[in-house]
Amino acid sequence: MTVLFDSLMSKPTTIEQRSEPYYKQYHHCLIWWIPEGNMLRTMTHKDIDSNIRWRNTYLNSWRNTNTSSKLTISDQDQQRLHTVCDKLLAINSPFKKVVCNNTIWFYTNTPEDFDDVLSHEGTKLVERKQADVSLPADCVLLKNPKHKFRTYFREQYLDESQRKVIQRYFITRSGQFRPGPGFKALLQGTRLWASSYFFVDHDDEKDALFINIACPSLVRKTLPIRTRN
Repeated sequence: MTVLFDSLMSKPTTIEQRSEPYYKQYHHCLIWWIPEGNMLRTMTHKDIDSNIRWRNTYLNSWRNTNTSSKLTISDQDQQRLHTVCDKLLAINSPFKKVVCNNTIWFYTNTPEDFDDVLSHEGTKLVERKQADVSLPADCVLLKNPKHKFRTYFREQYLDESQRKVIQRYFITRSGQFRPGPGFKALLQGTRLWASSYFFVDHDDEKDALFINIACPSLVRKTLPIRTRN
């Protein structure tokens, strides 16, 4: 792993192999934190207001009954989300957005398009990454691989029945699959959101086909795993 210094925002740029999701199409990744960033999963003002209304009204009503905590999104946070949403919608170059809690990964070939977003008040640039384009894009490079293939999953909301099917399928095949950290948390917990960086490692390429039969539309892509020199 190589680190380059980026003078624009005094953040080092980490050079990574291309096994990361989206590094075949995009060569840069900007990791950024914003309060209540999970409200930016869908970038429309209507959805932002609808999700905040649900959070502040219905969810907190449930929390008041079942717990002593109360988490209300402030008017300041709501306005910040709307302003940032406008800035993102104004970006003309293609990019991929991945949201996990309040942290957002932007995959892009034009990182300068995000300068105004990354410097917005009340937010924080966590890390800059850049793909090493001299490395192969269609495989996963690991120092000491234990399996032959890695299957990534689609980003999607899971209802309770889907989550239970997925948990049952993989937990009963623990010797066949090695889940990545994010997917392992889903298998062991109650979260209902599957992120696009979730994966499992396995030895048979046909495993991905059977996963999709048991859990329709879950599989995004399967890559071979190679030994990194």
